[in-house]
Amino acid sequence: MDLHVYRSVEDRWSDLRGAARDHGAVLGTNTFTLDEVVERLTPDLESATPAQRLALVERAMRAAPDRWKVAGLGQALDALSALKAAGAHGFELRELDAGSSLADLLDRYTESLSAAQLTDPKDRCWIAAQRIVGGSDWVRHFDRIVVHAIYDLADCEFALIHNLIAALPEGGTVLLFNTTANVKPTQFAEWTWKRFLEDESLADKTFPEFFRPGGPNRDLLERLFVWEDEGDSSRSGPARSGLRILESRGRYAEIEAIGAEIQDLLGRGAQADEIAMVVRHIDAYGEIIDDVFGRYGIPVGFETGVPLIRVPFIKYWIALLDLVSSERPRHALARALASAYREPRLSPEFDVEGMLLHIGYIDRRHLAASALAARHNSPLVPELARFEALLDGFETAVRPPEAFMNDLAPGPSLTSRDRQAWEILAEEIRAISRITGPMAFAGFRRIVSETAGLRTISRFSSHSAPPGVPRVAVLRPAALGRRSFSWVFAPGFADGEIPSRVSATALLPDDLAESLNRKLRPRRLRTLRDRNRAEPLYLFMILDAASRQATLSFPSSTLEGETIYPSIYIAELLRHFDTSLVETPRKRPPREIGERMRAAAAAWRDELLDDEQARALLGDDVIRRAGVERRGSGRAAVGAGIFNDEDVWSPSALNALVQCPFIYMARHRLKLKEAETPDFDIPPMEVGTLAHRILREFYSQPIPESEEEAATRMDDIVRRHLSPIDIEGRGPRMAIDPALWKIRRPQLVRALMTWAAFAVRDAKDGYETLPQYLDSPLPPAPMGGITLGGRPDHVAIRRVNGELNGIRIDDFKYSALSGYTAKQLEQSFQIPVYAFLAARALNAERGVAMEGRYLLLRSPSSPISNRAVDENVFEETSTRIEQLAETVRKGALAPNPSDTQECGACSYRRLCRLYGS
Repeated sequence: MDLHVYRSVEDRWSDLRGAARDHGAVLGTNTFTLDEVVERLTPDLESATPAQRLALVERAMRAAPDRWKVAGLGQALDALSALKAAGAHGFELRELDAGSSLADLLDRYTESLSAAQLTDPKDRCWIAAQRIVGGSDWVRHFDRIVVHAIYDLADCEFALIHNLIAALPEGGTVLLFNTTANVKPTQFAEWTWKRFLEDESLADKTFPEFFRPGGPNRDLLERLFVWEDEGDSSRSGPARSGLRILESRGRYAEIEAIGAEIQDLLGRGAQADEIAMVVRHIDAYGEIIDDVFGRYGIPVGFETGVPLIRVPFIKYWIALLDLVSSERPRHALARALASAYREPRLSPEFDVEGMLLHIGYIDRRHLAASALAARHNSPLVPELARFEALLDGFETAVRPPEAFMNDLAPGPSLTSRDRQAWEILAEEIRAISRITGPMAFAGFRRIVSETAGLRTISRFSSHSAPPGVPRVAVLRPAALGRRSFSWVFAPGFADGEIPSRVSATALLPDDLAESLNRKLRPRRLRTLRDRNRAEPLYLFMILDAASRQATLSFPSSTLEGETIYPSIYIAELLRHFDTSLVETPRKRPPREIGERMRAAAAAWRDELLDDEQARALLGDDVIRRAGVERRGSGRAAVGAGIFNDEDVWSPSALNALVQCPFIYMARHRLKLKEAETPDFDIPPMEVGTLAHRILREFYSQPIPESEEEAATRMDDIVRRHLSPIDIEGRGPRMAIDPALWKIRRPQLVRALMTWAAFAVRDAKDGYETLPQYLDSPLPPAPMGGITLGGRPDHVAIRRVNGELNGIRIDDFKYSALSGYTAKQLEQSFQIPVYAFLAARALNAERGVAMEGRYLLLRSPSSPISNRAVDENVFEETSTRIEQLAETVRKGALAPNPSDTQECGACSYRRLCRLYGS
């Protein structure tokens, strides 16, 4: 009886399904995967699960160098697995200069496995290979081994199959691609990667000798990566009938084009199981394939697994664990609180992130969310307090891993898919409880996160077909082997994706691996070069698996419009043809309701349909919204008569109108509030409010005669106003981060103390504060055809012999002096308007000296920016105001920024339809 050995369950099922279809029911009692063969030979051993291996690696790394701990458990496990697969031992590593630390890690890991009565899967494979040599009752049931499309064997797996071929009476048979061969143990290396990687004489070859192409692309495959002399024309070019290359606009359009091709094939009588989608990076295409094929009604069967960490509930659950010991930034806390997976679930009416932003929450280092919410009497105070108490409780907890899982178990409302993923993860964590005992939460979170990245769950289509219905197979290139399909479609041939970038292992660099290989020979550790040599194999398998036609495709741009370049393999394929094979998907009739509506919209846009025909096809709502969107940024050109100019205009409104008409409309007409994001700095409004309060109190009494007295008074006022922040972190409207306050407080205090000295000099010059206009509105007055109003921060006057001789206007700015700031202040309407209003309120005669000053609170070395004001300034300002007012009267408020470089930081850029166009 033959012993049939497969790489995976999917490969075995593919063969058995074909045999069952041809011969009826098949009982595959002699078919095994490699792992199953190992289990049959070593029934007394127990393999460590991924979570158990991670837990034991974590234990072994506690004494590792700090530079290794940065690499993480995942990389450490990869390095140890590579060493185990090659059969390396600690004493062999210690003989190398750079191998002693890795040898210690390997020995501690091996000792931990032994203490837990577990076996590393690679060690178990080596033991199984040795037991075949010693004689095994189970092996005696078979006469011959048939190896199905297994070529990239690790050394332990190679030894296992090598020994099986040697032990069985009739030896072995290798089935690879389009080749079948009877082999002896000494010949087996010729049919695997082992010789191909080790033999230096083959280093210049792209494909091993056992790659025997067949099908319509045979001639092309024999020419790939072979560079002949340019003058050699003895061989004709390859046929192109078996290859197509498609270029699509983006990934979604790429899968739509492939879906349309498959739908056409099915319509012409092809069977779904004759078609395969071969995807190198399933993470980028899995959801798109499921969506498009579901819309097109194409039955699909995924033969690819999904890491647990990509399952929606597990992704949320890991994010929740990350919150426990992190700084709990606002966006992460809001995402967890508002998640549909959280129980008890918050009402959808709560905008959690908006609430956290409103109360000024940054992260836990700044101040607890519940404490900030209490200051604002938020209804979410109890919920925030409970949630933060839960997180705090876990942070200091030391429990068995299984206890953590029980405490964090989800409610009953999970989908079957999420529940299945949770049960797989819970089973893994239960398996480590017996070997770890109680552990700190940080260690538990680290092991759980790594386990969720290692363990996979089968991917099911959300549009499942009934059992027995043929399906289009979605699989990885490595699953092809001897499997062939009439039509093969392979998306994603983009630069940087195919061939895929192979990353080096930090704990096992190539120089150490090469040194160790010289000691291990004929065993071998795979280096970066070895792993890169496997990449052309996937191209070979895709082209060879198509018995009628292979279609490769690539997207030309991302969703953001960035260019994506085709893979270098596309250039290698095109090199062998006189004409380009690249084509764009041809236009096809719409295949479902969404495409029909898009086609109707495109025809309407191209004026092939009139408005009434489009309305009948698309509906009134689509027509109305399209009419609005068609105007683009011109939507803000509202037309004459919409806004009147009878209201009192502030200098801020005029400045906004100069900056951009759309900003004026959004901020001052539509009253849209700008969102203040208090990340990484204190909002300018907070500092400005503090400065206004302090200066208003300072000017509420006569200015002292000496700068020392003024400094003493200013210091007393500053301490009184800033003490709530210094002690409790409580600002005028929000809590303030103590770390940021340490930076901003000295800047504010230095500017205020400097201003106190200026105030004394003003007083000596004869200027007196007008208390009725201290941070209070000036009487409105007409100018430039509109009515102006405003509230300066400080107005002072000087009288000589009872007559008004000078006016000074002060405005406080939370700015640092720069070339851009100086330009803004020079063009600002604030000082000219305040001076005009003050002059009218005081009945000042022509010729009275007027001066405006800006106090720059973040430029203590040069805190004053002066501007002289006279009748010429008033005339110029009046002309500018009249032009701006006419713009509003006409309703010409479409985006027209004075400086387009500022658009990227504008709070209204998502509304104006100009940004990004």
